[in-house]
Amino acid sequence: MPAAVRAEAQATRREHLHWGAVGAGVTYCIYDSSWLQLPWWQTSQPEGLRLGGRISMVANAALLCSVPTVLLARQLRPAAFRRYLLPVLICCQGAAGLVLASGLWTLSSTFIYIGIFLAYTVGSLTSFATVPWLLSAGFKPPLVSSLYAGGSAASLLASILAMIQSPGDAQRFSPQVFFLVVTLPVVCTSVPTYRRVMRRGIGLAHDQEEARPAAAPGNSGDGQGGPAEPEGGGAAATGAGGGDGGGSGGEQEELLRPGTAAGGGTGAGESMRAVLASAREWGPGAMPAFLVFSTVQACTWIVMRAIIGETTFGWFG
Repeated sequence: MPAAVRAEAQATRREHLHWGAVGAGVTYCIYDSSWLQLPWWQTSQPEGLRLGGRISMVANAALLCSVPTVLLARQLRPAAFRRYLLPVLICCQGAAGLVLASGLWTLSSTFIYIGIFLAYTVGSLTSFATVPWLLSAGFKPPLVSSLYAGGSAASLLASILAMIQSPGDAQRFSPQVFFLVVTLPVVCTSVPTYRRVMRRGIGLAHDQEEARPAAAPGNSGDGQGGPAEPEGGGAAATGAGGGDGGGSGGEQEELLRPGTAAGGGTGAGESMRAVLASAREWGPGAMPAFLVFSTVQACTWIVMRAIIGETTFGWFG
């Protein structure tokens, strides 16, 4: 490979840091952290030593439900998949941490299983959805390592916090405090960093940066200004020439256009609004797919609870 091509493929320190922060919100951070609280839960929950095996079963159920659904969505609705994948995963990561931080598991272990289900859904989709999305969107391949490194760093910090807590011995503070301290920095860091990455194209390969639409002078900032017309005329977008170049530019414009889930609004609220808006954009085929997915999840959950040994009418008892 020529030296110039290798230099273009290398990511800068700034790009590594940004994608590391995003990785904390879309990998196994909360799922890894939940295992650190197992000594506490084994003494506080009625399952006792059986809780670890049941957590593993819930995680496998999440894998069986989420991966086929996401792969199907990527085939049927690729535009919606590209636009809403990471906001949905970050929201699921935050929801998992907040469920575990709420302390509702003191009423029933069901809430532990719900948090594990959401957390493992996020982690399991890293290889099946997040990494393929990153590469297909035109970002630099070395940023895959940054994505995993960010998640590993967040898990490491959670491990240090658990050592201070000592959940099986001294129990210096509760799991509610632990998950609150772990979840809030992860979500509050990954959400604005993801928006910044998508708005500015941080980490895009050189040819993809050239294909990004340029805002028209004097634009009000709504992100709807078209790309600059290439010198010499022509209808194709700037960047790569020919039909393939125009298609790549249009796809990149859809992915990076400000005012979408990645560009408009602020914080986690905009990510949640993007998730809700995606339901309206998926069209008539979304409802049957949602019903099928919900039915599979419900059946999996009932079978899982039957194996655990609790009746379906006593989940919250």
